[in-house]
Amino acid sequence: MITGYEVVAKALAQQGCTHVFGIVGIPVIELGTAFQGEDMNYFGFRMETPASYAAGIHGYMTKRPGVCLAVSGPGMTNCISGMANALTNKWPMICLGGASDSSLEGQGGFQEFDQLACAKPVTKYAARPSSVEHIPIIVERAVRMSMYGTPGPVYIDLPHNLLYAKVPEENVRYLPKVEMLPPLHLSPTLVTQTIDLLKSAKNPLVIVGKGIAYADAHDEIRSFVEQT
Repeated sequence: MITGYEVVAKALAQQGCTHVFGIVGIPVIELGTAFQGEDMNYFGFRMETPASYAAGIHGYMTKRPGVCLAVSGPGMTNCISGMANALTNKWPMICLGGASDSSLEGQGGFQEFDQLACAKPVTKYAARPSSVEHIPIIVERAVRMSMYGTPGPVYIDLPHNLLYAKVPEENVRYLPKVEMLPPLHLSPTLVTQTIDLLKSAKNPLVIVGKGIAYADAHDEIRSFVEQT
């Protein structure tokens, strides 16, 4: 049998996440130990806010997401500034927020709070796994979302009962590591050929934006093209 917190640690380790910054407390105490069991570097902080900034800076320096670990409720909300900083600066990072027992939702569970609602405005992606078996899927997607396209922060909500649930280890399937996208190299020859083609064009077409949001600019674009 394997626990939810062990699956979280294994999934992140297999995705190449090496550094975790944060605070251990209810309900993520054993998660911090599980990270160390996977040879990940765990750095304990005295407050989640600087830990979230550290995770973002790690993402900036390595191009792979740093991980921030927070306890539930106020601990998670202390990470919002760090996630907003990573979002505006386009740095990959993952914030893991412990959460109250989902089976007690609406009953005043320990530090119960709508953490997903708080995370969504300052992240590219925010989700809560529905089961222990679902954790590796959410982790892989979070890593990919943090790195691909415009890099940025993501958030994973981890309820107490999910972290401590146990399932047969053979039921858990881990996804392949998300690799860095290869850098795009444009041949100087192609650049020169493109410029020459534009210079020799007799009826160039300029397309600005897309969709009906730019419909009002249609006449202005046509006038510009005709003048060109």
